[in-house]
Amino acid sequence: MDILIKNSKLREKQYNVNIGISQGKIRSIIPSNSESNADIEQKADTIIDARGRLATPALIEPHLHIDMCQSGNKPDPRHNIPKTVHDKSDEDLYNRICRMIGDALQNGVTSIRAHVEINPGIGLKNLETAIEAKKKFADFFKLQVCPFPAHGFFRDKALGRLMKKAVRKGIDAIGGCPSSEITWEDSKNHIDFCFKLGKYYGKPLDIHIAETGDPYSKELEYLASKKIKDSYPGPVTASHTCSLSSLDGYKARRMISLLKEAGIGIILMPGVSLMRNGCGIRKRTPVPPL
Repeated sequence: MDILIKNSKLREKQYNVNIGISQGKIRSIIPSNSESNADIEQKADTIIDARGRLATPALIEPHLHIDMCQSGNKPDPRHNIPKTVHDKSDEDLYNRICRMIGDALQNGVTSIRAHVEINPGIGLKNLETAIEAKKKFADFFKLQVCPFPAHGFFRDKALGRLMKKAVRKGIDAIGGCPSSEITWEDSKNHIDFCFKLGKYYGKPLDIHIAETGDPYSKELEYLASKKIKDSYPGPVTASHTCSLSSLDGYKARRMISLLKEAGIGIILMPGVSLMRNGCGIRKRTPVPPL
């Protein structure tokens, strides 16, 4: 036994337990007062006494713009991250991503889904750097890389071509941002494009959607209906979903039921979303119903 963590508290147990770890994996969980503990302790290389503290599974960060982290820039809450973030060198970008992963590990996070911006100005530089960092930490950290097309496929047709190249780089999910398009028709086409790519390459989708807080936004409803009608086989996640929080009780319940029927995952970021979009909104659906 490499490590023995004794006297740990688990959420589902009314008594303390000893957790045995060997070759990086949990091999045993037995009551702390078990007679077999004496033999296990003698064989353990390292013993940690938790003294009744809670032991939990590792944490997961489901949504992080890792290429923007630790840049030293403070974004205007009304806009995207400043352009100067993209002016950093490749080495600086790689080091910042690695530091972010190190900070995550120190705080118990072992998995991150990273939304990494792609656009014709920077190309795939940020994405390729994130994939390089992913490989470095692969033995003990799970970094999912998801290209983030912040500028809209139909605002700039070159971004659509860039997205196809990004998918072939070995990404983990396909990102989208229909709110960045000019017209509602383009926003629908944006979502359709993501579904088409995801189905062709067998990738899950994780879409920045309904970010404006507008209760009349149709993006979320269209996303759910698209998944149902197309019988999309892969997971689909809706990130931010600010407009959902602006709906009244009946409309919110109806939308939540539709999302449940479609099997859409929801990633809520109340702090970020309220900072960027919360001003002037008269009411919001509480987080627990979502």
